[in-house]
Amino acid sequence: MRSPEVEHQPTGLDRLRFFSARHNGPLLIGSGMALALLLVVGLAIMSWVAYGARATPMPCATPGSTTPVDVAGAVGPTPGPC
Repeated sequence: MRSPEVEHQPTGLDRLRFFSARHNGPLLIGSGMALALLLVVGLAIMSWVAYGARATPMPCATPGSTTPVDVAGAVGPTPGPC
């Protein structure tokens, strides 16, 4: 005659394995979507910084103003359109 089997208490590693076996697909999809969102947001921020995140627009030219010239004689940026 056999003795009754004793219920095995799952250890932490067993619980992790059971969780992974049960939720592997959704975890993979969720982490992939989070990574894609992070990539899109990062690229948007990088392009915003690289292509024109100016705090203030260039000032308009006034009737008596001249184009700025630095010490070396190079002409500076012209004022923006008004």
